Amino acid sequence: YARASCLVLGSIPTWFSDEQFGMVLVEAMAAGLPVITTSTGAIPEVLAGNGQLVAAGDWIGLARALEEGPLARSPGERVSYDEGLLQHYSSAAAAERLASAYDRVLG
Repeated sequence: YARASCLVLGSIPTWFSDEQFGMVLVEAMAAGLPVITTSTGAIPEVLAGNGQLVAAGDWIGLARALEEGPLARSPGERVSYDEGLLQHYSSAAAAERLASAYDRVLG
């Protein structure tokens, strides 16, 4: 991520699966990378209004998003994301949610 200028996740749905969580999205946001991805599966939920979404399979739209976004910036330029969103996906927050689930089941 340190040498990248953006993250592109060109996910397309199949008849049996859509993109699910996409940890790479959270990692890229934590690194301050501009994110361009497709609006399939849980991707919009993970981004929570951040990044740029294009329709799955819209490769022209993807190219335009790159041209107007990261390619229009200085190489390596970073962007800011909501710290609360990043904390929501942190290891500590995930461990806390898992412990809470166990407490509910075992309690």
